[in-house]
Amino acid sequence: MIQRPQYNPRIVMGGGMKKDWVIWGGCVLLFGAGVIWGLMWTKKEFFYVQSIHDLAEIASSIATVAAVFIALTAWKKQLRAQADHDLARRVVVGAERFKKAALNLIIDSQFCCENASIQFADYNLIARIEAGIASRLAIFDEEIAAFEALLVEVRAIWGSELDTLFERVRGVASQSYESNKNFLMFLAESGNPDIPDGLEVEVHVFCDQLPELGLNGGPAEVSRVIADLASSADAYLKRRLRV
Repeated sequence: MIQRPQYNPRIVMGGGMKKDWVIWGGCVLLFGAGVIWGLMWTKKEFFYVQSIHDLAEIASSIATVAAVFIALTAWKKQLRAQADHDLARRVVVGAERFKKAALNLIIDSQFCCENASIQFADYNLIARIEAGIASRLAIFDEEIAAFEALLVEVRAIWGSELDTLFERVRGVASQSYESNKNFLMFLAESGNPDIPDGLEVEVHVFCDQLPELGLNGGPAEVSRVIADLASSADAYLKRRLRV
């Protein structure tokens, strides 16, 4: 059974008294401000300017304060614009590094697709480039971590638009990464009779998508497709650099 809270008049009265003190304190301060303002108005000479020279000095002081305020405002705007420009430049560089790492992954994926079946695998060739595939996977790990850190900063300052624009190319690169990693696992377990059948299947799933995405050509063609996937994001960054 839910018990209703008990009414405690001491708590209610205590809270009311605290609010009353705040109100009375505000009234006293308001009254004091009125007294000070009234005393200022009684001294009429405070508002009188005895000479043109004094008037010029007052105007000069006001102009100086206004100029300082305007300069400070412009300086703050310039700082914000410079910070935006610096962030955009760092993201452009990070994006290019990421796209280059993604290109290398996809070229490796083409090789993995051609050798993803044991009966057709060229083991002599695989042995020579297996370490290279693993190395490029490690490089991609570093580049994607650095790029994601930049995107976190971008989301905090500019919002999530750029994050969304890069989603397609990041998705393709992620699929390529997983496919290549599964291929290396497949090779490592190829002499094991208990090798998981799913590894070969997962490699072939991305292989089937390469022609659909236009990623089954040479490096120049793959680079063009990656550029197309990231074109909206690149245009966004160019606009940021011009601001």
